Amino acid sequence: MIKKVIVLAVLLGACQSDPGTEATDKRSTQSGTAKASKLDSRTNLNISILIDLSDRIDPLKYPNSTMEYYQRDTGYIASVVGAFSRHVSGKKVITINDRIQTFIDPLPQSPGIVKNLEALKIELDRNNASKEVLINLPANYVENTHELYRQAIEDNVYVGSDTWRFFKSSVKSYCIKEEAHNVLVILTDGYMYHPNSVIRENGRTTKINKGSFKKLKLNTPAWQSEMQEKDLGFYTAPVKLEGLKVLVLGMNPGVDNPFEEDVLRAWWQKWLMEMGVAKEDILIKRADLPVNLDEPIQDFILSPSS
Repeated sequence: MIKKVIVLAVLLGACQSDPGTEATDKRSTQSGTAKASKLDSRTNLNISILIDLSDRIDPLKYPNSTMEYYQRDTGYIASVVGAFSRHVSGKKVITINDRIQTFIDPLPQSPGIVKNLEALKIELDRNNASKEVLINLPANYVENTHELYRQAIEDNVYVGSDTWRFFKSSVKSYCIKEEAHNVLVILTDGYMYHPNSVIRENGRTTKINKGSFKKLKLNTPAWQSEMQEKDLGFYTAPVKLEGLKVLVLGMNPGVDNPFEEDVLRAWWQKWLMEMGVAKEDILIKRADLPVNLDEPIQDFILSPSS
């Protein structure tokens, strides 16, 4: 079953790899996703992807008959790398200085996964951005991503994601380049917990799960007032991230609380804005089918920061 995703993802990536091809022209006409980039063609694009490698992707623990969650992840990544490839392919070679990279924090113990991560850090400039490299980049990137997920599921050792610590210690130095259009893509179900980063101070915390909002009485129509009055939310990491766009994909709210999705979005938005990310530079999408999110993902990545 897991092999099926690479076929779809590679096709998604391949048809976007060369803006001058008939496939891309047809894609532009039919779906609108390959329309001209809103970014200036000289803009340096810097995309970072953070994968929540927790058991949320385990097809045995959390099966989904429509499409498994790891397959959705790889589909989203196909759209992300498609946007990257399309932008770089539209630049003059002399202006290319663009990067796409993937992170897992903490790092898994599997040498195979670490090797895949190394292959998923690609920096292009005038010296290595050949036509062949640009054409093959989407398929190669998706293939290495597919292998990363395959290895994680096969190992059945999910390291989770210390998302809070990654923001505190790594985002500014790893994911933000000067004179670049910086985009951080986070693949997560929206919940946050890692044993190495548990902080609780008044109404702020670094840990929320699918039972947290009910305990906090955020399961009624008055959840906004409750959240505001008690200043509930993620504990804010002491870092300023102005000039960063953040795309959160795969949010999977629990079904027992009809307000869970709204609360989850509000927590993420509040946290990101407190770290300096502009409200207009935040996009949060639930775990929909990749075909439905392809256009919003590419439009967000290829739109200038506010």
